[in-house]
Amino acid sequence: MKYCNCKSKIPNLYFGDRVQFAKCRNESAKIVAVGGICLSVLASIVAWQWDTEKLQNFIHEDSDNLKRALEETIDDKNVISSAIDELKTREILNATLPGQTLDKFNIYLYTTSLDGEIRPLVFYEPKTHTYVDVSQHQPKLAGRGWLCPEFSPISTSSGGKAFGKLRRTHLLAKPCTREVKIGTDTYFSLLLLPTSDYFAAHKYWRTWSVLGGGLVLTSILTSYLLALQRYTNRVEAQVEERTGELQESNERLQQTNSQLQQTLKEIRLLNEMNDGLLACYTLEQAYAIISLYMEQLFPDFPGGIFAISESKNFLEEMSSWGEGSSIQKLFCPHDCMALRMGQPSVLGSDRCGALCKNVNRPHPSQHCCIPMAAQGETIGLLHLSSPEGAKLTQSKQELGTTVAKQVALSLANLKLRESLQHQSIRDPLTNLFNRRYMETCLERELRRAQLGGLPLGILMLDLDRFKQFNDTFGHDAGDTVLREIGLFLQKQIRGSDIACRYGGEEITLILPDTPLDVCRSRAEQIREGVKHLNIQHRGQSLGVVSFSIGVATFPEHGLTGEAVVEAADAALYRAKREGRDRVICASINAIANTS
Repeated sequence: MKYCNCKSKIPNLYFGDRVQFAKCRNESAKIVAVGGICLSVLASIVAWQWDTEKLQNFIHEDSDNLKRALEETIDDKNVISSAIDELKTREILNATLPGQTLDKFNIYLYTTSLDGEIRPLVFYEPKTHTYVDVSQHQPKLAGRGWLCPEFSPISTSSGGKAFGKLRRTHLLAKPCTREVKIGTDTYFSLLLLPTSDYFAAHKYWRTWSVLGGGLVLTSILTSYLLALQRYTNRVEAQVEERTGELQESNERLQQTNSQLQQTLKEIRLLNEMNDGLLACYTLEQAYAIISLYMEQLFPDFPGGIFAISESKNFLEEMSSWGEGSSIQKLFCPHDCMALRMGQPSVLGSDRCGALCKNVNRPHPSQHCCIPMAAQGETIGLLHLSSPEGAKLTQSKQELGTTVAKQVALSLANLKLRESLQHQSIRDPLTNLFNRRYMETCLERELRRAQLGGLPLGILMLDLDRFKQFNDTFGHDAGDTVLREIGLFLQKQIRGSDIACRYGGEEITLILPDTPLDVCRSRAEQIREGVKHLNIQHRGQSLGVVSFSIGVATFPEHGLTGEAVVEAADAALYRAKREGRDRVICASINAIANTS
């Protein structure tokens, strides 16, 4: 039986709504209990009605038998209807009772007037063989008036007396009273009243069995439903608990997956940044790469990369990202707590000003500084600041530490590579490019001039009487002169020009996109300018130095780099022969001589 529509409410269990479903089951148990009781009572009423009809049939049968016996006695005694009285009635009854089994009944004889008034005649108790005087009072039916409804009390105020006036009902098919007749005349009326002994023999066992069985069955069904409800509640509680655990596990899994995705993204960005740093040739390129990827790694946290100077006296911002960085762009190492401690430092806004003097106002909610060290040496600082509403989590701090290590190592390697490259292409004494680098650049610039149809100038410079100078002042003084000459030439040339130490005291200048007349003019400027140098060595003035310069250009004096250099070198030797301290341009015949 379907007591309530709970099917649509069962899915709510998995969302925590078990109240309505539990109410449905409680209603089902209540319906079964009430329905079972009602059915049991109804079945017991039916059984009681059946037992009552059976008892009534017994009474009707005994009443009919007594009526026939009384009529036979009256016939035998030739009693006439006008002779009715109490004594005569007792005689008739005494004559009839032998042979009758009426010990469990009381016998009541009466007459009824035309208006329904009852006049008692005899009330006899066979069990005690006594006659009760009913002339002054009427007996009660001992609570069993429902067996003879026509004698039930007319009102509740009658006290259960059944002998006031007869209540006639058309619902009764067979009344309990019997009329004893003489011929066609009614002599008196007869009523058998069952005693308690009669009812004791009929316990209505069928009625009580049906009622008790129904109640027991209802109790069993109700108990089963309640037990089923308790079991279902336990199962639902377990399901709800497991569902909650699964939801929590799913949330943790999603959170872990999100963290994993974020970690994979960070690893990918770190690898890309590392690849970009490996491809850099200069620090400027490296700092540009760092700014690009730092903004992706720390989108919510502005910051910067600071490099420590060669003197170790200050740090300068070399790369930055985001807006609202809270740190100064130039500060001393002892102003930063992280550099003083040699380890990462994370400070709140209430402690920034007291512990770190390099933090600008207003102070950020969080301030993180991570020293960058490589090969046991601190080379810089990674700074992160947390604006209002953002927080530097432990994972972000760990990411910052990882980035600082990787950036420090990359910058250290880049500096080392720059140093090695500088050593490979620079002359250590004059800091000018060496001859090997000159040959490489000359080939490149000559090819560019050929493709663009542009001139290319070559100046060959030689210090006059440098051997005599060394003999007079010593080789240390000669090295000092060469260093000063190197500094002087670096100031005289353009950014596109290339100054190289060709060998000994000879220096070569490559001047891209410079015609012969401009080359000669610039050579004269250099020759005049070098005379104004005041070179001193150990407090002693070394005197005035001078240059002999040979000038040649492409394509006038040669079509190859080697030819142009030889032409300029030939012009240099001419300047030496002609008295030094002068500028000589190569002759056109140099092309034929060098081809």
